[in-house]
Amino acid sequence: RIFSAFEQLPELVVVPIHPRTRSLAEQAIQKCGFHNIRLIDPVGYLEMLLLTSSACQVLTDSGGLQKEAWFMEVPCVTLRKETEWVETLAGGWNVLAELTTEDILKKATTAKPDPAARALKPFGDGHASEKIAAELARFTGTEG
Repeated sequence: RIFSAFEQLPELVVVPIHPRTRSLAEQAIQKCGFHNIRLIDPVGYLEMLLLTSSACQVLTDSGGLQKEAWFMEVPCVTLRKETEWVETLAGGWNVLAELTTEDILKKATTAKPDPAARALKPFGDGHASEKIAAELARFTGTEG
């Protein structure tokens, strides 16, 4: 169901996949005659950031990748019923999809994130370390 949805998307879908799972996935892809899916070996964190930043959209079941996609302003479809990062759902930057071909396709092809929603800064303003340092200095009497 998931690969069937991936095959019908307009862009090439790159899937980092564990070697033990890869052989089964390759068999399924070959059996179904899919051509829009590229399986690659698992990648490290920095490689995943590069893949994410150059993607037009991310489809994932990973909790961390949803948030990374949000920070990189890459729309994300999370292949789950719920997310621990509910902040990413604001403005449609992350949408949840049921594990059906139809729902994955619907969410992936109709998602239109609202750039204005990012102004809410649900993860802060990027100045947490300065605020913490200032508060610690105030608390310990070493400010100034």
